[in-house]
This record gives sequence, C-alpha cells and structure tokens, in this order.
Amino acid sequence: MSALLERHIPRLHELSYDEKCALLTDLSLEVQQEPRPDIPDWHLAILQERLAAHEADPQAAIPWSEVKESVLAKLRTP
Repeated sequence: MSALLERHIPRLHELSYDEKCALLTDLSLEVQQEPRPDIPDWHLAILQERLAAHEADPQAAIPWSEVKESVLAKLRTP
C-alpha cells in the first residue's frame, strides 16, 4: 500500500472488495466535482506538435495493440 493510502486510509486492507469498489466510486465522484487544473502551455504545444506530425503522416502511427505487446514483452524480460 502506498504511503499516501496508509496515511489517509490506514484500515484500507480491512475493507472487502465491494467496500473498496464503493470507496473508489465515491472518490471518483468527489474528484469530478473539483475544478480541473489548467493545462500548461508547454503541454498544449507538445500535443499540437504531435497532432501535426500524425496528420502529416498518419501511416507512421503504431497501433495500440502493438505498443501494448511491446511494453508487456519488455516487462516480462528480466
């Protein structure tokens, strides 16, 4: 368990699966009520660059299934 969870919900390990799911739902609803933080301009610039690159050469994109398999294969290798 992370230090954050341990500090704020020290008895989390005692909850049942259903209780943990309910807590997750409650937390998700709570987060949705808060204002979203502003996206930094440099994040937007990177997103615009990547979108422009994709629009210029959409065939260069790698399907998610291939990316996922590649990452999983690397994680399996000691």
